[in-house]
Amino acid sequence: MTRTLSEKEIEHVRSLVTIFAQKWTMRIVNALAMNGESGMGFNEIMKNLDGISAAVLSNRLKSLQRMGYVKREVQAGPPTRTRYVLSERGKRIFEIADFVLQSR
Repeated sequence: MTRTLSEKEIEHVRSLVTIFAQKWTMRIVNALAMNGESGMGFNEIMKNLDGISAAVLSNRLKSLQRMGYVKREVQAGPPTRTRYVLSERGKRIFEIADFVLQSR
């Protein structure tokens, strides 16, 4: 028998799908994954994603942080640097993507 979802779980899945369905989100996650544990600065991400606006990138990063998929790390300077890296939860997105791609 298949397990059913609670209302809270349904809402979490809905939020997840909403965020990842937005333009640029998977490209941001993919860029961060390609850079590994060293992460990327805001401007590095912008350079890797030709055509994304700073406002959209900022919005997507904040959403991904809020959901726990991306970590924002501030490195003391001088100069102070901010890096974005995938959390363990963010890395698991690729397992989900593999599952979806296998079911095509």
